[in-house]
Amino acid sequence: MMTTPSLLIVEDDQAFAERLKKNLELAHYTVRVVSSAEDALEELRARSYDAVVTDIRLPQMSGLDLLRRCKQGETGIDPDVPFIVLTSVNSVDVAVEAMKIGAEDYITKEAERQEIVLRIRKVLDQSKLVQ
Repeated sequence: MMTTPSLLIVEDDQAFAERLKKNLELAHYTVRVVSSAEDALEELRARSYDAVVTDIRLPQMSGLDLLRRCKQGETGIDPDVPFIVLTSVNSVDVAVEAMKIGAEDYITKEAERQEIVLRIRKVLDQSKLVQ
C-alpha cells in the first residue's frame, strides 16, 4: 500500500502557506504548516517527514539556519530529510548557498502550482532511490 508522503512547510506568510498546503493536498500529500524555524525543529524532533519545504526569510532563525542545523545533525532530527527552499526573490546567491548547505532543490514563490508539485515529487523520488 502506498503511503501518502508527508511534508512540513515552514512559512510565516499565512496566506501563501495555506495556498501551498491546499495545492499540495490536492496533489495527495499530507501537509503540516509551521510559521517559524523553531517550531519546525520541534516538529522534526516529534515526527518524521518525507520532506521539508522552507521559506528562506523567517522570523528569528532563517530557513538557511534551519537547513544548516538539520543537516549538521541537530539532536533528534534525521539529517537525511530532503529540504526544498522557497524564496520570493529569485536570488541565485541564496540558491547556491542553500544547495551548498544541503538543500535538494530551490523554488521561487512565483513558480506555478504544477511546477512546485513536480519539483517536490522529483525530490521525493530521488530521496526514495537513495534510501
